[in-house]
Amino acid sequence: MAMETGNNFYNAVQGVMGLFSNVNKAKKGLDEDDGDLLIVPEFKSTMNDDDIRKLTAQWTSDYDSYFTKEIKQKQKDNVNYWIGRQYNEFQTAGTKRPLVDNLLFEALETFLPIATRANPEANVFADGTPEGDKLARTVQKALEYQAGRQNLRMKLKGTTRNWGLYLIGAVKIVWDSTENDMDTKVVLPTSLIFDPNAEIGVDGKYYGEFLGEKKKATARRLSKMFPNSASRIKEACQGNMGTRLQYVEWCTRTDVFYMLGDEVLGKFKNPHWNYSGKTMVRDPETNGETEVEVEGQNHFAQPEIPYLFLSIFNLGRQPHDETSLMTQNIPLQDTVNKRYQQIDSNVDSQNNGIVLSGKYFTKEQAAEAATQLKRGNPLWVPEGDIRESYARDTAPALPSDVFQHLDDARNELRNIFGTSGSTPQGTESQKSVRGKILINQLDSSRIGGGVTEYIEKVACSLYNWYIQMMYVYYTEEHAFAVVGAKAQELMSIKNTDFHTKLVVTVKDGSLIPKDPLTKRNEAMDLWSANAIAPIPLFTMLDYPNPYESAKELVTWQLIQKGVLPPTVMFPDLEQPQQIGGVGQNTSPAVSNAEDNRNVSSNPQDAAGITSKQLLSSVKI
Repeated sequence: MAMETGNNFYNAVQGVMGLFSNVNKAKKGLDEDDGDLLIVPEFKSTMNDDDIRKLTAQWTSDYDSYFTKEIKQKQKDNVNYWIGRQYNEFQTAGTKRPLVDNLLFEALETFLPIATRANPEANVFADGTPEGDKLARTVQKALEYQAGRQNLRMKLKGTTRNWGLYLIGAVKIVWDSTENDMDTKVVLPTSLIFDPNAEIGVDGKYYGEFLGEKKKATARRLSKMFPNSASRIKEACQGNMGTRLQYVEWCTRTDVFYMLGDEVLGKFKNPHWNYSGKTMVRDPETNGETEVEVEGQNHFAQPEIPYLFLSIFNLGRQPHDETSLMTQNIPLQDTVNKRYQQIDSNVDSQNNGIVLSGKYFTKEQAAEAATQLKRGNPLWVPEGDIRESYARDTAPALPSDVFQHLDDARNELRNIFGTSGSTPQGTESQKSVRGKILINQLDSSRIGGGVTEYIEKVACSLYNWYIQMMYVYYTEEHAFAVVGAKAQELMSIKNTDFHTKLVVTVKDGSLIPKDPLTKRNEAMDLWSANAIAPIPLFTMLDYPNPYESAKELVTWQLIQKGVLPPTVMFPDLEQPQQIGGVGQNTSPAVSNAEDNRNVSSNPQDAAGITSKQLLSSVKI
């Protein structure tokens, strides 16, 4: 079994991905490796080079036809409008650019923090046995640690931005040899070559025959990665080994191969899989070794392409979405810009509309006079009535419908994105604080129900991929720190710990943001109903140290009940000293409660009781 004997791709393959083997871990860079890198035959792909050339040529041709016809222009328009390039380049040649009110940028960048405010919370379940439950808890903590270590929330945010601009978001699961741990990479969709007939599941899985990724590397590095193709690489760069060359990494469920033009640089089996194999087992009685067939252990049922995709507005006819929030709002953005420019043009005409009489000015003098008036300088007329020499042509004011139409277009654009209540313009319309919170929660609920639930499904598939990577690459103990109730706790995990199948889900709504005031009110309501413990209470209230705060609360409650003395919480508080007589008082001390019960409301009776207590403390 690859997991137990070390026969996995990480330890065995020493080719293109074998650069990440134990042999090369201590080296500073790929360029320092001068030896030929060997590939274990067990991990060589069985595909023929000619078949690979024909397949990749056909795949590239099919995708180029589909991409150019359906997707390319939509992606270009979305990106241009997002960065504010919302104009016809031929009409604005030179340095002058028209005014734009870039609401698309505002809406998308307001939308993203709402959709991805927190790391998705993983829930791991096993077979219900004590050993299985222990493994599930450890794996759940490991997934929580990976989400924090990899800044998963920010990567999901970048993936969602790409989804809005490029009609699909993509992430890739890789093994980082430098960190000796897994990693998640946000992939630019324009660098991918899709199967035009592929489908994207709601969980982000890719159901296609192939997937390619365009990459770049220097010729020197490529020669180190593929030493058997060093001569062809040198020929491609004409001997300049510092030239950056573009190559393509192709993936199927079973194979990975690399192409430079029409040349096959390398071909391998899917690296993220424990393959079945043979191992030698020693017989303790005869001390002999026997070859035994062992089945590879994996979290997945079959090898998978190590990419996940965010796709929402998709009918299943193509890998990219049919439309996007950006595409739907471009006409509204054009309307906003048009009205914005009309208002600006009207204001300019009101300020600078000047009519000069030919009776008093020549064309050259009229041009100079108009310039001076525009600058605010005085105008000199040698003779005649000054009122007849020039006049200002004031344009009529725009009707109120123009401004109302501009506001309607702005509001509709924000409504489509679901961010109308999360902008200053949206909250200004609400007079009460409660109203501002409610309108903001409506945005969160809409985005959470429409987009965030898809992101959570992708996050769930990511967590399952993390477990598969643990199966394959965690051949040694991997320690990680988690924050417990009291302090940090050090835990560890190894692939041989996976003795039972695990089920991983993401808590519904864990990415949906909640208003801080609403969370506080919920916590106080639960506390008033005795339905929550102190530690969760202070956690919901965002106290910096919930455990210590809960401990102080319980201590104070015990002091109030008289179970503990106040000095437990206030060590510097001095105990009241007893009033003594001539000798020491050997009688039991009287408690404050007993004093209060014995003291009468009559001051004279109280004085008499006090005097008797003093006399009883004096030795006779």
